[in-house]
Amino acid sequence: MASKIKVDQLETADGTGTIALQNQLSGVTYASMPAGSIIQVVSANHEGSDITTTSDGSVSTGLSLTITPKYANSHIWLTLNGGAQDYGSNLLIGVASFYRNIDSAGASSLGYSDALYGATGALYTPHSGQLFDTTHNSTASIEYLIYMRSRSSIGTYYFHQHIGGVTGKLVFTAMEVKQ
Repeated sequence: MASKIKVDQLETADGTGTIALQNQLSGVTYASMPAGSIIQVVSANHEGSDITTTSDGSVSTGLSLTITPKYANSHIWLTLNGGAQDYGSNLLIGVASFYRNIDSAGASSLGYSDALYGATGALYTPHSGQLFDTTHNSTASIEYLIYMRSRSSIGTYYFHQHIGGVTGKLVFTAMEVKQ
């Protein structure tokens, strides 16, 4: 049998007043949440197979997610976390970037999440990118995608690599922030 505590009001710690508790949480919806509240979260993960490129043009990583905003003026907070390994000789090796596609109109770049720099040999570094999409102006489904590119004259960009039986995980998340 579940236990219940029934209380009509609580007294403040200093004894100067009381706190009424009549249905304080009933009826809470995203519409009643204050500005700055995260009202929905969508995420996508990638484990296992390698994702690589030697292209110096943007190519899809295959990592994407779709969110349908409740409000056209909401901000969508995008985060990307994971790891990459790069084999290059110097300077900029690889870049990951966020793209947006609304109603299958075609993907457009929103900006870079991170860039990897290296010296001779292998460089392992975590991806940790964030971006606020403040310009979507839509309540239609929005697909967000992660693209990558390498400096092909320098080396292979391993956006995600499965190394010696150890599988890392890429996590791509979109959170709607009410305005």
